[in-house]
Amino acid sequence: MIQITDMSLRIGQRQILSNITFEVKKGETLGIIGPNGSGKSSLVKVMSRLLIPDAGSVTLDGKPLGSYSSKMLARKMAVVSQEGLAPLPITVEEAVAMGRYPYHGFFRRNTARDAEAIQRALVRTGLEPLACKLLEQLSGGERQRVAIACSMAQEPEVLLLDEPTTYLDIGYQIGILNLVREWQRETEGTAVLVLHDLNLAAQYCDRLVLMESGNITRSGTIEEIMEAKLLADVYGVKPLVVTHPNLLLPQILLERSS
Repeated sequence: MIQITDMSLRIGQRQILSNITFEVKKGETLGIIGPNGSGKSSLVKVMSRLLIPDAGSVTLDGKPLGSYSSKMLARKMAVVSQEGLAPLPITVEEAVAMGRYPYHGFFRRNTARDAEAIQRALVRTGLEPLACKLLEQLSGGERQRVAIACSMAQEPEVLLLDEPTTYLDIGYQIGILNLVREWQRETEGTAVLVLHDLNLAAQYCDRLVLMESGNITRSGTIEEIMEAKLLADVYGVKPLVVTHPNLLLPQILLERSS
């Protein structure tokens, strides 16, 4: 679905990404992990065309990303950043309605289909009771749910989520990731998640891409990436890899230094 081949990105004199090659398959959840400054967010910006690479190619459904108009790309792909939505004096419903802009022409008002998509996004994210509340009255976690709802109202095929659980407590983290999983099951959509929490990445992703210093160190299954020596080399700490008692997936524990 998304194919990145030999892609490199330079900003000014700084090399941000180098020779990036990987594929995101239709219907899967791909996790992008790595230390701070490894290039994860820059990679998502390239995938969403916010940044243009210096070399290589990025294709979506076999077509170069640059060949899509802005509105056509927005119908295919939605992006949620870690900042979420600003606490603006607009209602939750009005914010979610902004997700319908790719389907609007000049002077076009919301149609019945728009109203249905907005309502479905509100219900799916549990925001229906808050529809009339102002964003400035919501908590950070609630505003992040609104950002998710807005992206779902776009009816995209791909969700790109750049650290969507940053700054949220564990309850909101699980809630956000469950929303993405439920959306995926209902729509057969594709999700790309940039995550700092390796345990959540292991639980919610099908495959992982591990980045370091603007390069892909390794990509593969959860078991291939959640390997103690590999993580120690990349993160500079020695983790203890254990098996989740219910999910039977690798999870990490950290030990304090003596």
